[in-house]
Amino acid sequence: KTAKILNWIGGIIGSWTLFFPNPYEYAIITSIIFPLACLLILKYHHGLIRIDERKDSAYPSIFWAIFSSSMGLCLRGLLDYEIFDYSNVWIPSILILFVYLAILCVGNKEFSRNDNKINFSIIGFALFIYGYSYSTVVTLNCMYDKSEPKIYNATILDKHVSSGKTKTYYLKLTPWGSLKEIEDVSVSQDLYDRLKYNDKVNIYFMNGRFEIPWFEIVEQ
Repeated sequence: KTAKILNWIGGIIGSWTLFFPNPYEYAIITSIIFPLACLLILKYHHGLIRIDERKDSAYPSIFWAIFSSSMGLCLRGLLDYEIFDYSNVWIPSILILFVYLAILCVGNKEFSRNDNKINFSIIGFALFIYGYSYSTVVTLNCMYDKSEPKIYNATILDKHVSSGKTKTYYLKLTPWGSLKEIEDVSVSQDLYDRLKYNDKVNIYFMNGRFEIPWFEIVEQ
């Protein structure tokens, strides 16, 4: 019963954060806190609730609770913010990942055996937890950034759409700020549709709460 409730809540939080993040700050903070709460619940139940989603297991799993809320946060971090320099992202996000995995695995009966299935499960779980860690750092860095933005100007040289499982919209801009080369920048579909070749845009460049510089593109 506990696992079912958590899986449903995780799905709701993931959908809220990804599709209707309003109020935005509450959606982000909830998505950050909920996977941590799930981790504490796993530890509290001493192996009676598991993380691995296995059909042959008699134990209930809360995989979808953590996965859904983490992926909602991960996609928000990727969609909402353009990071200028990733140098200060890697260490805190990797640190969060290792701390999360250490708390999860130490003393957990589910991961006490050393076999290929268990190791594969840990690796797979680590991949999406890293997405959670990365997006936690990025969203907090940008959402709570109080720095005064520097404003640069650029001209649109080209625009194109990259199609895969999802569509990504790109503008090719003239060099701006410290950039010396022409680069593609991803933007929202709404902004992409409004802008044309040779249009000028403003670029708001911010230092970031954790010294992770990022920028936002707006039409003039």
